[in-house]
Amino acid sequence: MLVFASVLLLPAEQFWILGLAVLTALAAFLSLRRPGRRRLWALFKGLGPMLVLLGVFQVAAMMVSHGWQTGLLIGLEAAGTTLVRLLALILLADLVTLSTPTQDLVAALGPVLKPLQLLGLSEQRLGLAIGIMLRWVSLLQADWSETRTAFAARGCSRPGMRITGPVMQRSAHTAQSLSESLAARRIGIK
Repeated sequence: MLVFASVLLLPAEQFWILGLAVLTALAAFLSLRRPGRRRLWALFKGLGPMLVLLGVFQVAAMMVSHGWQTGLLIGLEAAGTTLVRLLALILLADLVTLSTPTQDLVAALGPVLKPLQLLGLSEQRLGLAIGIMLRWVSLLQADWSETRTAFAARGCSRPGMRITGPVMQRSAHTAQSLSESLAARRIGIK
């Protein structure tokens, strides 16, 4: 369903369709009660600044390429559509990772990836890579939240870009541990 929704949402330009997808994903998160609300809050807390920054850059790029007034209108419309589409896809992907164990994700991807065997690619390895990638979003959000909390505990309520270094370091450490774990099990993703 996530792949189907992604294929439908990527080319969609109608704001109401994208908004409906966001509302559907929000309703699904809220149906999970407290864990869903907690996850949703963490998601918005982590992604909010990134989405705002992305929107500002898109509006600025349109203003540079189309002039101030025209670019502002085109940029606001394009940024709104892009951000709502991106938010819908992120919410749907996170909802899948929240509600589905990684083993089930990998198993579900097998039949979808089977045709890629004709190109010499392993469906199990690709499924594993996609499952890890989907889980990685949750890990990054948790690292971001924990690092922000650590900065706040030290009296820095707005760490700004200083938070990037520790989050990247923790992410690299987690990637190294994952790599060693996969190597110990003789599982390769290449």
